[in-house]
Amino acid sequence: MLELLEYGFMQRAFAVGAMTALICPAIGVFLVPRRLSLIADTLAHVALAGVALGLLLGVSPLAGALVVSLVGAVGIERLRAGGALHGDAALAVFLSGGFALAVVLIGLAGGFNADLFAFLFGSILTVSPDDVKLVAVLTAVVAVAIATCYRQLVAIALHEDLARTSGVPVRGLNVLLALLTALTTVVAMRMVGVLLVSAMIVIPSLTGFSLARSFRQAMGIAIATALAAVVIGLVGAYYLRLAAGGAIVLTALLLFAAAGAVRRVARLRRAAVAASVLASLVLLTAPAPAADAECARWRAAFAGMPTRPMTIEAGSRQVPVTVKIASTGEQSAAGFQCATKDEIQRTLILFDFSNEILTQFHMNNVPAALDIAFAKGDGRIFAILRMDPSPTALYGPMGRFRFALEARQGFFASHGVKAGEARLRLASGS
Repeated sequence: MLELLEYGFMQRAFAVGAMTALICPAIGVFLVPRRLSLIADTLAHVALAGVALGLLLGVSPLAGALVVSLVGAVGIERLRAGGALHGDAALAVFLSGGFALAVVLIGLAGGFNADLFAFLFGSILTVSPDDVKLVAVLTAVVAVAIATCYRQLVAIALHEDLARTSGVPVRGLNVLLALLTALTTVVAMRMVGVLLVSAMIVIPSLTGFSLARSFRQAMGIAIATALAAVVIGLVGAYYLRLAAGGAIVLTALLLFAAAGAVRRVARLRRAAVAASVLASLVLLTAPAPAADAECARWRAAFAGMPTRPMTIEAGSRQVPVTVKIASTGEQSAAGFQCATKDEIQRTLILFDFSNEILTQFHMNNVPAALDIAFAKGDGRIFAILRMDPSPTALYGPMGRFRFALEARQGFFASHGVKAGEARLRLASGS
């Protein structure tokens, strides 16, 4: 098999394929959870218009694809974020518009030729040394951007609204992600072509999510899947005289199908284990203490919380309030558990953890929705979340905090208290 590496064109193909396999899934894992899988396909059709424009103007088709796809990425994000169109509608507009523009420009450029077919169907075996250098630069740009903003990109991929309330610059990161997708699309287009480019971004990512137990693990599995698809696909294309781009994508699909089979076997085993565990839990929880006794404990802790005056500085306004202080571990665990709706309407609870920590709040046994504000050690409020009653949900900000202030739903909005613009001030001596 090693004899195929004696040829320069195969060496360049493996180099470009490996770089593409690194960045395609690295972008895909941020798109799939947000149901933006087709953005790569849309940008590929937009990039095809750039290729045709480059041929028409007599400049590098790859440069034309890069410029037009970056412009298209910004346009898609502006339409989507501005609320003018939902995500899928914005993609449909640019996909059809980009492809229509490409058809017109192709006609003006003299119709289809070898260069255009290479971009349409992929031509990894004909990449030049200059192509390898350009792909290396684009790969480095995408990799550095992802490494720098990884935690924030994960936050918006998993829960965009929570990331926004926690101070993450969601709009700027969405634009950055769109631009990185455009760069990745142009890189992948050289390998598998416009018609298959989204497959290299989406399919390995789906494989990663089907097998992984964490986001980072999903990215690792997705990259490994893409690399395996490139190697197997190129070797198969060389010895079986197949189209390289199609062989790579078909290999990725076979790996995805294999991952699905592995997942089904694992699910059957987990189901058997879960059945035995459930039977054990039924036996173990049968003699559990009555809920009334548990509520009596939380009611006593709530009643024992001391009260203190406090001021919330909201811009130029001062909002004086009286709060209950959860000053012991028992009181912090109690919160509003088993409180009445009337108590929630007229009571605020301040949690002071003495120093900045990372933790989460639950809403078990709480009869009404709450708002909770998280503040740093200096009292600055940096996140405000809504918490709905739930026996399982956990709520916490994207960052460390010292103070947490629980209030009825709508309390902060009704007093003009906004995250990043307000501060808690306890009365002196408290």
